[in-house]
Amino acid sequence: RRKNGSQSKLQEFEALSTKKNKLILHTMEPWDFHTPHGSPAVCKLILFLEYAKIPYTIDTTMPKHFHTTKTPWITFKKKHIADSNLIIEWLSKQPEFSRANMDAHLNKRELSMLRAYKSMVEDGLYFVIVWRRMCADDNIYKYVALGSGGKISAWKVRLYLDLYFAKHEKSKMWAQGIARFDDKEIYRKGEEYVQNVVDFVGDKKFAFGNKLTSLDLTIYGHIGTMYQLSTVLTWNNGQPMPFKTEINGYMKRIEMECFGCLKYWKDIP
Repeated sequence: RRKNGSQSKLQEFEALSTKKNKLILHTMEPWDFHTPHGSPAVCKLILFLEYAKIPYTIDTTMPKHFHTTKTPWITFKKKHIADSNLIIEWLSKQPEFSRANMDAHLNKRELSMLRAYKSMVEDGLYFVIVWRRMCADDNIYKYVALGSGGKISAWKVRLYLDLYFAKHEKSKMWAQGIARFDDKEIYRKGEEYVQNVVDFVGDKKFAFGNKLTSLDLTIYGHIGTMYQLSTVLTWNNGQPMPFKTEINGYMKRIEMECFGCLKYWKDIP
């Protein structure tokens, strides 16, 4: 029945996407905060869709992909794709979306650098971000409360997290390796990742000059959510986040390029 139910739901999505000629972005509920979404991957994808001027709607009734269980995923007419990078790669090859291939102007050397920095952010900094949200101090309770918009009572949040989620996430972080370092080492790694990005961007408008690339969107999705959460979550025993001036300016330039205005970002004091 589950399989038939999923198939029926997919057919509904396909019909809606085809009728409206819109992409459907399937994900968790967006948060009411200072970036488009709490998930770095979803945040990146929303920025991409806005920049590429691809009409879309958000569906939260089936946030996980029916086969891979990944989120986000998309429906576009009869196509269903999971993984934000694969989604962007596929959309960039569709001739009907003329702005989607946002890295087309880069040469081979620049594309190699783009891939290396993306890997650093998505395979390195990402796990510092998850560790901070899920494992450090009492941040997990604050983060889930923020993400739920207060829809879940505090005692239910704490009970669920204590019994399952926190233990599960800590186990994942241990297996990945980040949780094997002490707190100071983890925060030091996080700050080094951010410094690498700040140094690379330097005084340029974006990572590779005056034109936005998918790397900028990846950076916004990860570092943007990481910095905005500093108003709610702890960082390194109350230490201030480094490079706030540089990050504030860079994130605002990205938003302006994607949305045509400052839609979400609030300066980190």
